[in-house]
Amino acid sequence: MRIILSLALVLASSAAFAQNVPAGNKCEKYFGIPRYMQAIQVVAKNAKWSVDEMCTLERIWDIQAEDTQVVNKKGEVEPHVRVYLHRNEDSCHFMVRNADLVVTSKKCYSTY
Repeated sequence: MRIILSLALVLASSAAFAQNVPAGNKCEKYFGIPRYMQAIQVVAKNAKWSVDEMCTLERIWDIQAEDTQVVNKKGEVEPHVRVYLHRNEDSCHFMVRNADLVVTSKKCYSTY
């Protein structure tokens, strides 16, 4: 009986969470951080969206940007910004090189 109640609680919580996806501009938290906004602009262009469209799409639950580094084939450290697009069914991350604002890699993975 406890297992059934626990399962019902998990399912009810999941449904409630899915309906409470934040609306509005998911990029707003990065407006004061130019390198993050530049990387977000590059990702939007790569995904064939405008920045405003990508930042307000309902199917995107959250946008996350963070600094990272990549070591290239020559052993040189290249500063990047990693941009995550979190959606219900998957998440994608894009690596944007700071020096020339080029997407150097992108990968999506299932969240199920």
